[in-house]
Amino acid sequence: MSRPSRILIVEDDDVQRELLRSILELEDFVVIEASEGYEALSLMRKDLPSLLITDNFMPGLDGYSLIEEIRQDPTLSSIPIVLLSAGDENIAVNRKVLREGFDVFMQKPILADELMVALREALSRSGDS
Repeated sequence: MSRPSRILIVEDDDVQRELLRSILELEDFVVIEASEGYEALSLMRKDLPSLLITDNFMPGLDGYSLIEEIRQDPTLSSIPIVLLSAGDENIAVNRKVLREGFDVFMQKPILADELMVALREALSRSGDS
């Protein structure tokens, strides 16, 4: 029996974070939560997650800065990352974030089914399905 995948959610909005947690727990993922980037880095360094879901626009360390920190750390750099954004980012921004190390970009509001497909694909590419 394999260990359930551990997903770290980084979201400053309590309602959004709770919604994501509920969706993931229904799919039997183990969920860890952080409300901002610095807290996420600390949690990741203590116990490596299988995948990270992060909001882009947060106070303190935003999504882009968080990914830079993760990709520069050899112990964290291989973690698949899903970026969620409520901004008006277009396809050019989508390409930019993929070049910068995010595995999946999703525009809020997200649909649970689409999120699960994206997570399972990212986890299977990383070998943690």
